[in-house]
Amino acid sequence: MSILNKNWLSIDKNTEHTIINGIEFVRPKGLKTIKIYCDSCNTLISTVEDCESLKENNLCESCFVNKSFINKDNTYN
Repeated sequence: MSILNKNWLSIDKNTEHTIINGIEFVRPKGLKTIKIYCDSCNTLISTVEDCESLKENNLCESCFVNKSFINKDNTYN
């Protein structure tokens, strides 16, 4: 089952919906569906922090934190 962003139909100016396998999904317009796994580590997204990190950084929280600290310049002013 895949809820692609292009399959949503407008209900009104603020809401859209889609029906998959007889189940209706409703969401505010402009909201984009995120993947259920991290592209980097292929781990399923399971926490709110992972969801937020995936929206902002396209990585789960663990990958973002680990890759950020590995790639940071370790010089201090």
